[in-house]
Amino acid sequence: MFWQYLLEAGWAADGKVIGVTQPRRVAATSVAGRVAEERGAYLGHEVGYSIRFDDCSDPHATRIKFLTDGMLVREMMSDPLLKKYR
Repeated sequence: MFWQYLLEAGWAADGKVIGVTQPRRVAATSVAGRVAEERGAYLGHEVGYSIRFDDCSDPHATRIKFLTDGMLVREMMSDPLLKKYR
């Protein structure tokens, strides 16, 4: 998928995270699981997701993070410029 190419191109260097929004919780979890499987990674490490009441990501290891739209808005409340994302 497209996000994996961005990761391989170095977009997640220097501790940055590639953020991908999904409209539904099921979409965020299932796509994150699929990408983790394709990369041969454990879900929650290199590839993670964040939905309401469930954050399956590692703040130090996750490089591709799938979020629902609401979770992205919630992250914008604490970091309006979303400095950790690319």
